[in-house]
Amino acid sequence: MLQQIMSGGGSFSQKMVQASLPMMYKMLKMMGMEPGGEFKVALEEADACGARVVYGDRDVQATLQRLSQNMDMQQLLRMATGRGLPEPPASLLEAFRSSGGEGLEAQASAADVLVEGMKSRRLVRDMCEYLRAINPGLAKALVDERDEIMTDALLRLEGRVVGVVGLAHLDGIERRWEQLQASGRALTAG
Repeated sequence: MLQQIMSGGGSFSQKMVQASLPMMYKMLKMMGMEPGGEFKVALEEADACGARVVYGDRDVQATLQRLSQNMDMQQLLRMATGRGLPEPPASLLEAFRSSGGEGLEAQASAADVLVEGMKSRRLVRDMCEYLRAINPGLAKALVDERDEIMTDALLRLEGRVVGVVGLAHLDGIERRWEQLQASGRALTAG
């Protein structure tokens, strides 16, 4: 696969982005998170209630372009080798160690599911903060810029809206929405 990526077109940075994304997704899956799973849920729920689905994220090719523009090669090499990186938060180390555990399906009560969900959001928050610490440009392109794009897309929609986003985007979208409400730009349901 690496040979295929390196022989294709694009800058070296673009090739590095293409090579590193599968590793990132594999790590997320090992931690029990399914990247893109929110899209499947959105489509299923919209179909069930006859709702319209609006894609409010940035095009994946534009995100890849921003990743290659924001990539700091030294930081990327440090990420690949693990040398000179700060220690990951304990929550990430524990999640990685226990990634073979039971999923939410095995939980017995609604309270357990709620607690598990809070842990997951906390885990994703810790993961985003760690990404920001080890490669701020990567976090900016993958999370921060897209939070802004998705918030603006939600703001442009009329009527009642349900936004389905990945956990990594909840904090940023909520923060931006609150800022827009305070400035009078965001409308609230009444």
